[in-house]
Amino acid sequence: MDKTYTLEELAAEAGVSISAVRYYIREGLLEGPETRGRYARYTDRHLAALRRIQELAGRGLKVAGIKQQLRQEDAGAYVQRALAALLREKPIPEPVSHVGIASTQETEHADTWKRIRLAGEVEILFRYPASPEMQARIDRMIACFHSNGNQEK
Repeated sequence: MDKTYTLEELAAEAGVSISAVRYYIREGLLEGPETRGRYARYTDRHLAALRRIQELAGRGLKVAGIKQQLRQEDAGAYVQRALAALLREKPIPEPVSHVGIASTQETEHADTWKRIRLAGEVEILFRYPASPEMQARIDRMIACFHSNGNQEK
């Protein structure tokens, strides 16, 4: 179970002011508190999000830039979760640094990879041609991604 914090405890733990926490919530950078009874409570998830916001702000990003970065990170995490579910929880391979024909010394044939850009910095990469079953899974994952409002702007 996550540890819970009052607003004051959360701000102190993150090293920010109470007004900064409230500002981040107003600006949509941080989710509001989880309420238990009459008291607003925050969790470790809020603390981690606050620390990430502070890290991005420390890099010089303004609110709009932080929002964009957090959206891209959320979209990337969503794609990973969706792909893992569609692939029956098989681990997702590390991305490769190029697209096209990739040959190795261990095999006598070349693999062809296809990259599809979904949004922003979110792409999927898969061996092509895929089996009909895998292509159907990939198509469902892409449709699911776009149906959740993750379309390129």
